Amino acid sequence: MIAFIDACAGSRFLPQAAELNDGRVVTFFDPLIEELKREGGKLPVGYPDDTTTDEGRHQRDAYWQWFSDHWNSDRAVKVVENVIGDGGRPRWVDYRARLHTGETLHLHVVARGDYDTGIFAYNLIRRGERYGLRIVGRLKSQPALNVLAIYEK
Repeated sequence: MIAFIDACAGSRFLPQAAELNDGRVVTFFDPLIEELKREGGKLPVGYPDDTTTDEGRHQRDAYWQWFSDHWNSDRAVKVVENVIGDGGRPRWVDYRARLHTGETLHLHVVARGDYDTGIFAYNLIRRGERYGLRIVGRLKSQPALNVLAIYEK
């Protein structure tokens, strides 16, 4: 099924992982936590090994809520740029999108090495939050989307 998502201003795009042209797969969680934590503030609970139990789902939700409570898109952009660094252009980047409605959506954005890091950092994370995005993709379960196109509003 093809889905058309209208992510309004205020939507947040949390970078999760990327594969770079040099073949490395990098994750953004630890550097994001370092960049987003407040002095003297608490760190997120660990992500659970099993999310099929009530306790595991509660722990998972608390983990993601920490990022929402501490969110700063400018710092997230900085993390993406620093983690990708000189590893070449990203082949793909995965995001956890928190839409303005409070719902979340996993986005798998494949670029095949044709786009610079700034497209996945500043243009998607910062400008996406500020102005919103229109996203077209193939719907998967959980809910998740294989992104076919992204348009800034």
